[in-house]
Amino acid sequence: MNANMDDFLSPYEAELLIEGLHEIDIKEYGSKDWFKQHETIDRLNIQAHKNAQGGTGEFVMESFVTHDKMIMLVSDLLTAECW
Repeated sequence: MNANMDDFLSPYEAELLIEGLHEIDIKEYGSKDWFKQHETIDRLNIQAHKNAQGGTGEFVMESFVTHDKMIMLVSDLLTAECW
């Protein structure tokens, strides 16, 4: 595998990142806070893809569900697409 080990998130790291996600008002889109959160979501997305490719556990999705962040995630993605 060509991936750099630094690119991987542990289940603990992913859970901490997901816990820190929050809804951002549309007026704040494009702000420093929004870009930071968008980068975090990108990292989590990459990890979820790596887990799917490797056939390993789906700890990213499980953490989103456990911390009740699915509605926030879908809302954020739809708002970003419209923005």
